Amino acid sequence: MSGNHNQSLDRALQIVEAAAGTGVHALKLQTYTADTITLDVKDREFLIEDKDNLWKGKTLYDLYEEA
Repeated sequence: MSGNHNQSLDRALQIVEAAAGTGVHALKLQTYTADTITLDVKDREFLIEDKDNLWKGKTLYDLYEEA
C-alpha cells in the first residue's frame, strides 16, 4: 500500500480489510517522503507541464508531498 489511501486512515483500513478478505498473510507498506525521491526545486525538469494534468504548474516535489 502506498499513496492510494489519499491520506485517509479510513481508506487505508478499507484497503487492509479488502486485502485480508482475499486471504493474504502480509501487506507491503511503502513509506517515503518527497525529499527522499526528488528535489524541492522549481526548475523546468521538475515541473509538470502537461496542460491536461491536474498537477499542471506544480513540481514533482509538490506531487509527492501530497501523495
